[in-house]
Amino acid sequence: MAQAIAYRGGSFFLELAGKYAGYLRKVDLGGYKGDVVTHNLGGAEVQKKHVVKMSHDPIKFEIGVGMGKEVYDWIKASFDNKHMTQNGAIMICNEKYEVVRRVDFTEAHITKITLPKVDAKSKESMYFSVEMQPTTMRHSAGGGKAQVTIGENQKMFGSNMFRLLSPLGDTKSLISIDAMTWTQKVHETAYGEFIESTHTATMVEVGDMKMTLSSHVYEQWEKKAKAWFVDGQREEKDEVTQTLQLLAHDGKTIVGEVTFENCGMKAFSFSALEANKDSLNTFDVTCYVEKIRFDIKKYN
Repeated sequence: MAQAIAYRGGSFFLELAGKYAGYLRKVDLGGYKGDVVTHNLGGAEVQKKHVVKMSHDPIKFEIGVGMGKEVYDWIKASFDNKHMTQNGAIMICNEKYEVVRRVDFTEAHITKITLPKVDAKSKESMYFSVEMQPTTMRHSAGGGKAQVTIGENQKMFGSNMFRLLSPLGDTKSLISIDAMTWTQKVHETAYGEFIESTHTATMVEVGDMKMTLSSHVYEQWEKKAKAWFVDGQREEKDEVTQTLQLLAHDGKTIVGEVTFENCGMKAFSFSALEANKDSLNTFDVTCYVEKIRFDIKKYN
């Protein structure tokens, strides 16, 4: 009998609505979970247990900013509160790019998107972290061969080329913007005759936007911070829109924009100072954000 050969775990891609949507950097398929009911019976020392309803863990994956159009449209619709659901699959391939395992999912909501950190000193590519909640999930043996190609637009994105447009102050000395998380809450609804629950989108939460800048441009920002915190100029009319432009390697071509709407200052602080320390003095500005818009101009 021939010995079984294991397949590698480092080649996988996403399919949406029957179309190849791009290679993934990481994927966590989650699994099945059961709701266990316990019976305590008089006269018996052993509890009796059985599973009633079941649920699916969220599926989590990372994908490059130069993603397939199908993924881009799904993320953009989520940011626009259009609550698009998708049917699709995660494909796992062997060293010959043959699909050896397939995990199909239906009616999946995107429940979390993490925007990558941008940092002028970074040497990393840009990847979005996405979490989705499927209604159903089924494993199968797969079959066929992967037809996905790595698009050339992926090479246009790095996490160290960016520009921020903000009315709060000078952004030419912007050093970094921390990763941000957008979360879509979903409500699980169980029906008596069905084993698997359905999900309905409810509220959206947007994480804070934390920026680090060189302290030599602090004056404009500090004036805004004083007006906001001390003088009380923080009504809705005082909130601002800020736009992060993702740039190609030439530092000029705009390949994508992320717009943050209804931003207000949440914190303003200087970095700790220490004598003879070989580091740049910086300050941080943290803003709350009500809504995010997403416009990628170069996808595959």
